[in-house]
Amino acid sequence: MPPSERAPETSREFVADMFRNANIEVRPGRDFPLDPIPGGKPLAARRADLVIGERRLEVKNFTTNSPHTNSPRIMDEMNRDVMLRQQGEAKGIPYLPEWHFVGQPPTKDLQDALTAKGIPFFIYET
Repeated sequence: MPPSERAPETSREFVADMFRNANIEVRPGRDFPLDPIPGGKPLAARRADLVIGERRLEVKNFTTNSPHTNSPRIMDEMNRDVMLRQQGEAKGIPYLPEWHFVGQPPTKDLQDALTAKGIPFFIYET
């Protein structure tokens, strides 16, 4: 099935199977709570699509153009990943976010933003 026709669940399985085929244990995604910002409102948890050891995988499957960094949802997800990584480092609990793109690759500005925030990303052309 072409990447653009895959459902998000199928894309997650595609990425999970790549790791499983290399004998790497893949666990289902789960929520990772964020510590509240002092004086700020509580923050919603960040959900990882897949978990591999300390790595937290975000699997993206865009069927048309991938969003730009001016998308509030995408910026929020990146910022939460950075916050969780920082909070984890402070507690000695690694949180290593990665973004995996199946199908449509991220736009250049999204690639640049992920790089600037220190979030590795991978592109799969199937």
